[in-house]
Amino acid sequence: MHKKTIVILILTAVFLCAQENRSKGRFQGFSKGYISGTYNLYPSFISEINDEVKEFGAGSFEESVFLYGGELCGNSNSAFGIGVHYFTGSEQIQKIVEIDSLKLDRSVSYRMSFFGLTVNYRKSLYGAFEYFGSFSGSYGSIELILSQDYGDQSFGDMWDSFDPGSYLYDYNRSANYSSELIVFGVNNGLRMFLSSRIAVGVTVGYTYGFVSDNGEINNEFESIKNVPDLNFEGMNYGLGIYFGY
Repeated sequence: MHKKTIVILILTAVFLCAQENRSKGRFQGFSKGYISGTYNLYPSFISEINDEVKEFGAGSFEESVFLYGGELCGNSNSAFGIGVHYFTGSEQIQKIVEIDSLKLDRSVSYRMSFFGLTVNYRKSLYGAFEYFGSFSGSYGSIELILSQDYGDQSFGDMWDSFDPGSYLYDYNRSANYSSELIVFGVNNGLRMFLSSRIAVGVTVGYTYGFVSDNGEINNEFESIKNVPDLNFEGMNYGLGIYFGY
């Protein structure tokens, strides 16, 4: 909630600043292209694993994730451009739980990142405003890590904890699940020029994420069982700053 409040305040300040530029005439956009940095709220696979995370005793994640990244885009003509982008994000939740009078430090974290291509369309509007739309395809990875600290243990104890017949809470334990990720997205947005070389923009779009069923756990040290369907889709929202060239 705190992150969302910051985004709203930034958007308000940016809009007021752009309004002051309306009297300066109509901008024609960046002549060759731009480099951007963006902050995005994406849908994710978190809703599919929150029940399992709660059972582990570490709490639960928000169902959407914040990703940071940027794009390098070059103009093909006055209306279309082609670019490359990269986004990444991570989060961790942690909690002390007590089982059979033992205090255990448990945590769950995730990381996701992807790199891809974007085709975008743009059209100058009134004053300092420009409409843009885009379609993108990306390839990347996700990683889920569940860990538990039970205190000092020997390497042999850690090794024994991977015995399926042992009790999980008797040992330190870390499980790392990783898989490939393919993402497709469609976005529409409004760019507001602060000068001929700098603009800020907001985007709203829809994202499809496909997570491979051929992931691995602990670098294939163990077999995978009961992994939920991690595909996701939903609305995404973004805030970015653009530097033209």
